[in-house]
Amino acid sequence: MELDGSKQYRISNGNFLACTEGITLEAKAKVKGIFGSGEGIFGLRTVGAGTLFVNSCGSIHKINLNIGEEYIVDSSHLVLWENEMEFSTELAGGGLASSFLSGEEFVARFRGPGQIWIQTRKPIVVASNG
Repeated sequence: MELDGSKQYRISNGNFLACTEGITLEAKAKVKGIFGSGEGIFGLRTVGAGTLFVNSCGSIHKINLNIGEEYIVDSSHLVLWENEMEFSTELAGGGLASSFLSGEEFVARFRGPGQIWIQTRKPIVVASNG
């Protein structure tokens, strides 16, 4: 992905591969997780211009959101998103019991405008299938 420095992006944990000179990376949490624990979606923030390489499990799909449009995605499918996008994390099932019983964890709710990139497979599933 060619970055011209006009936008910053967040790369989800485990999806950074490499970058050229001119791009620096900063690590910090964008939002707090459930109960204000500090656990949430952590990601590297890109700053600068150059070529960014990310990896994924399966294919990467770009999703364009218009102003006010929402998109909910399982947080383990996130690869990259525009840093300035409004988003929050929540339990997938709406509560601890239903999330635990469904096997789902956190989802991210994004609100446009902006772009997010998702991967088609969950890393934990790929790792468990060898």
